[in-house]
Order: sequence, then structure tokens, then C-alpha cells
Amino acid sequence: MGRCRQTGWMFAAVMAVACGWENTLFHRYCVVEEDWMRGGELAFELPRLQSGTGYQLLVDVRHDAGYPYTDLWLEVNHNLADSTRSRIDTVRVQLIDEHGFPRGEGITGIYQREESIGEGVADGNGKAVVTLRHLMKDSLLRGITDLGVKVVRRP
Repeated sequence: MGRCRQTGWMFAAVMAVACGWENTLFHRYCVVEEDWMRGGELAFELPRLQSGTGYQLLVDVRHDAGYPYTDLWLEVNHNLADSTRSRIDTVRVQLIDEHGFPRGEGITGIYQREESIGEGVADGNGKAVVTLRHLMKDSLLRGITDLGVKVVRRP
């Protein structure tokens, strides 16, 4: 998949200013191809974070009613804390609850769910990159419409 088609950056920037999201350091979505291939990754290039900045890394998932599972397992690879080394995390995003209802928010058949990846302190020395890959058993995954990455300042 490589670089993703980014959506909503202008809207997100306007909303961030209008709503006072001064603690949001980065927030961007990418459209996922209709059939997301296993091994295909989405890459997000982040602006350099100031050295010593405490952050929380989150992933946002948007899905439609056609998503066939209750969970989405993701591999998240990032170098926010140390620009010279990547950290790989495996994350479970529970999209549907035990009663069959979407856990995220949404209307018109598209639901959004946010999941924390972890926290850290940025080294500020290089370009930060976050990549996402699905770890589901299907070689072609359907029903995921967008994936996003959010970095929030923490004290």
C-alpha cells in the first residue's frame, strides 16, 4: 500500500483550532483500499516533535457494517521515542461488543473507534514515522474504510 491517500487534514486542522485541541500534536486519516491486503501498510509521516515532549499515541479505526469480525488486530511500528530505532506493538481494537453492537461512535453505517497504543517522550532528533498493518487471517480484509493516527501531548 505504501503512502496512503490522506483525508480530512484541512477539516481536522480547522476543527483543532476551533475546538481548542491544543494538546493534539498530530491527527490524520488515510483511506483504506476496498480490499486491504495482508502485508499492505499505511505510512504516516509526522512532524518532528520537540525533544522531551511527552505524548500518547492513538490509532483511529473507521469501519462499516460489512466488517466481518468483532476485532481488528494491527501491527503498529513507530519511532516516536527514539528516531533511530523502531518499536513494534500489536494492538487489538475491539470494534463490536459481545451483543453485536458497534463499540465506536457513528451514524449512517460508518463507525469510529479510538485505541491507545502507548505513551512516551520524544527524542526530537529525526523524522517520525508510524506504519499500520492488519494482522487478520484474511488475505483481503473488507469493511475497514479509514485508519488514523493521533498524537496527543501529555504532561
